[in-house]
Amino acid sequence: MKRSLSLGLFSLALLAGCLQITIVKQSEHIPISQMTFSTNYVQQGEVTSVPGQIEVENKAGEIEVHGADVTAVSWSWELQVRATDEGAAQEAIHAATCRTGTEQNTLRVAVSFPESGKKYTCRSNLKLTVPKSVSVKTHTSYGETRIATLNGNVEARDQSGSVKIRSIH
Repeated sequence: MKRSLSLGLFSLALLAGCLQITIVKQSEHIPISQMTFSTNYVQQGEVTSVPGQIEVENKAGEIEVHGADVTAVSWSWELQVRATDEGAAQEAIHAATCRTGTEQNTLRVAVSFPESGKKYTCRSNLKLTVPKSVSVKTHTSYGETRIATLNGNVEARDQSGSVKIRSIH
């Protein structure tokens, strides 16, 4: 009886306008529907000194590695940005990077960009053409991984996306 009386008084106070309920949104994220500005940024490069192993890391997006009869590694990086305005998109482009570096017997290609959600969201696609003889390790969190035509070892990790590996000898 006490519970239904309390609920009745609460409902009456709400209907009478004596009680005001304010819902506070705790997230600072802007809905994707409000990110009406979009742009792409493309960067390409080549590494002529190729070690025996290549590690590729792309936080959010696709990774494609294709073996070929080449002596260098060529790569192409496409950053896709959706933002609230052009200034926010430029901020994301300037904060994002695709870096290559060689340490011991490993070439590392790594993409990094700031956390999405406040004024922009980012997606990154990375494509590499590598010598067939190299071993390849890849890691992405949100995107498809495709690896083909290699003679070396292959290891692919993908948190939330498909992994397609073909023609590995």
